[in-house]
Amino acid sequence: MNPEKMRRLVKEPGDELGMRSDAACNETVDDSAQQLAAEIATHPFVKGMRPEHLRMLASKGVRMRFDRDEPVLKEANVANRFYLIQEGKMALQAPIEEITPILIQTVGAGDELGWSWMFPEYYFHFDACAIEPTKAVGFLGPALLQQCVQDHDFGYELTIRMAEVLTKQLMATREKLTDAYRKL
Repeated sequence: MNPEKMRRLVKEPGDELGMRSDAACNETVDDSAQQLAAEIATHPFVKGMRPEHLRMLASKGVRMRFDRDEPVLKEANVANRFYLIQEGKMALQAPIEEITPILIQTVGAGDELGWSWMFPEYYFHFDACAIEPTKAVGFLGPALLQQCVQDHDFGYELTIRMAEVLTKQLMATREKLTDAYRKL
């Protein structure tokens, strides 16, 4: 990826894109990579990940929390992050003009949200919002992409795991389309 484009994609926590950390919410948080690595080590996404790769991932993470009905992802916005959900639930939705968005998938503790940060043109393809108070760890995608370029083994591990996230979302979308077709 072009370094200049990557710099434009990286946004600081608290920006308009929703990377709002617990620290930004007036909570005391120690986001050291080592502590965050220990915290996310039990998440299914990182199961079997080498310790050094877990630390690399954690070094790009920040603890997050979202209130009920708070937007998390917005279709067509720059995709620069993904989340490992620790508590709560989020709804992944396909927005349709002038009607209620179509629920594609509900994700909760032990799930992941967001894959668009990995693929050009780096825009979200769905909306997501918290449907109950939610805690997650958010990761800055462009920083992870830089790390993937520097360490190809890490890049391979992350790509395989993100492919699983994408596959789950595609299967959920397929199920919704099948249900809609049956109702015709």
